[in-house]
Amino acid sequence: MGSIVNKAAFLPPQPLVDSHDEQEDCIMLQDASGNQFPILHIRARKATKTLLYSHGNAEDITHMHHPLNQLSRTLGVNIIAYEYPGYSFAAFDSNGNYRPPTEAGVYAHAHAAYRWATQQQQIQPQDIIIYGRSLGSGAATELASSVASGGLILQSPIASAIRVVARQPFTLPMDIFANIDKIHRVRSPTLIVHGDQDEVVPFRHGNMLFDRLKATRKRNCWIQGAGHNDIEANYWDQFIGAMKAHIDDISNNTPSTAEIHPEQKSRWFGSSSSSA
Repeated sequence: MGSIVNKAAFLPPQPLVDSHDEQEDCIMLQDASGNQFPILHIRARKATKTLLYSHGNAEDITHMHHPLNQLSRTLGVNIIAYEYPGYSFAAFDSNGNYRPPTEAGVYAHAHAAYRWATQQQQIQPQDIIIYGRSLGSGAATELASSVASGGLILQSPIASAIRVVARQPFTLPMDIFANIDKIHRVRSPTLIVHGDQDEVVPFRHGNMLFDRLKATRKRNCWIQGAGHNDIEANYWDQFIGAMKAHIDDISNNTPSTAEIHPEQKSRWFGSSSSSA
């Protein structure tokens, strides 16, 4: 049953490039098992914070190269994005055998990317903001609940994989990425972004995770009218406004509000929405 959940949860797309050498920001790392996987290291001028980015399901780092460059320039942050087993240039092991994506494999790559950032690049943990989008919220929550970091951002996060397709009051043994069971261990400042019309990961997932958070500095950005994949396209100002407010709060180490209420959006985020 667990393998069925894995197959349904992971949908690796076709990479957009033929060779990782074509990505000038691409670096190959090894996980604890010796398997290679690529990361993107995007640098912004005078940046002091680094986003450690875990991507969504039906995308890989070859698809995210341009959007992450834009995000880096807009927010003035460095970005490290890593690949999952079974995706793009992490699809095969050193013997040429296919490496199917698994929850454990994703976690292994996430921790390896964090170690590279803190040990090889000597980035201080307080300067790392862990960021997970959709399925990537699983790896991001795993990291944020187990290592030191400056903060956490979850965009359209899942409470758990099975809960995406079925209302489930408790976590089943074969479920994966059960963020709902570990989010309470996160203590770093946290922002959760979710569209209230999300057709892939129901809006209730973001609400459930926010309610379980024990971090004293936490924010939400509930975007009215937004779905799962149109936040950046149609609600860019509100999305970026929330991100900047969160990063500034982390940088300034100022107390965070318990929640950003709808009436505060004009002060924090600017306009509430824009159309395509």
